[in-house]
Amino acid sequence: ELVKERTAELEISNKELESFSYSVSHDLRAPLRGIDGFSQALLEDYSGQLDAQGQNYLNHIRESTQLMGKLIDDMLELSRITRAEIHRQEVDLTPMAHSIVGEVRRSAPQREAEFIISSGLCVNGDRTLLHALMRNLLENAWKFTSNTAGARIEVGSCQQDHRTVYFVKDNGAGF
Repeated sequence: ELVKERTAELEISNKELESFSYSVSHDLRAPLRGIDGFSQALLEDYSGQLDAQGQNYLNHIRESTQLMGKLIDDMLELSRITRAEIHRQEVDLTPMAHSIVGEVRRSAPQREAEFIISSGLCVNGDRTLLHALMRNLLENAWKFTSNTAGARIEVGSCQQDHRTVYFVKDNGAGF
């Protein structure tokens, strides 16, 4: 009986959290669109009156608002993913990693980075959750190697204590 009560309470809390997330994301998007739009208008309409530093500041403002928008999207996606039913299946991470690497490369085509992705990285898990995990790990590796000459990002596996361990590692800023 106690388990049923707790489960019902959790379901109510999850619905309230979902509603809150959507409300917050909507409320945050409106001012972000305004900041981004006015910054773009300044760049377009007054670029001749701004020096290079002023234009650089406005570009940084636009990049930051767009990043915040992406963070909001990611928060909503994560809340949707974690509520969905898990479907375990055999998933090859190799083509998934190559696809995500293509996306991050397109986000900054001028950047140089070496990607080493092992073949045959097969795991058993939920494809959607694994994709979210791989995207997060690879985007972090991409971000934290942005100031590294000779950036190198590797996706692979190794044996440890008779188990296969999968990894994404890079030579960027560590913590």
